[in-house]
Amino acid sequence: MEVMFVEEITRIIGKNIKQLRDDKGLSLDKLSNLTDVSKSMLGQIERAESSPSINVLWKIATGLKIPLGVLLEEEKDEFFKVPVRKAITADDDKYVCYPTFDFNQDQNFEMFRVELESQGFLDGVPLVKGALEYITVFTGTLTLYFGDQIIDLSRGESLCFDASLKHKYSNETLIKTEYSMMLYYPLGK
Repeated sequence: MEVMFVEEITRIIGKNIKQLRDDKGLSLDKLSNLTDVSKSMLGQIERAESSPSINVLWKIATGLKIPLGVLLEEEKDEFFKVPVRKAITADDDKYVCYPTFDFNQDQNFEMFRVELESQGFLDGVPLVKGALEYITVFTGTLTLYFGDQIIDLSRGESLCFDASLKHKYSNETLIKTEYSMMLYYPLGK
């Protein structure tokens, strides 16, 4: 397992160095001069034939004038389409929530599209300390209750709040309210 991890990191580093070199129009000779790493070593690293030490990585990053972490980043797709997902419902289907972006290891947030029918409501679940909730209303009016405090959001308005607070979502109008909700979670806390 550990060998596969080292091989994968070595491959990623080599690919990143090659891409950065190509992007900057640098030959191996020129990169060698900038980094004080031999041309043959750079070639071996790019071909994933050699696993560079941290000192070599620092020399390469310094020579390219980039953060060290850039050499370790795995390439991600430029875009990906998220299909409409199965809805989560509450309050006799007056509250309908569609997950759009799930929480995962690479990001510390999740997003939802929410439809709240006329006279619909939902008691929010307080999240962990440090979590934040971001809401943007697209149609209608959303009323949020935080104990005695009431906040109305109309079309186009947004709100960020401490998601560890006890809260309630409500649509007290005669038309459906639609909004997006993003939940941010502090990592490592």
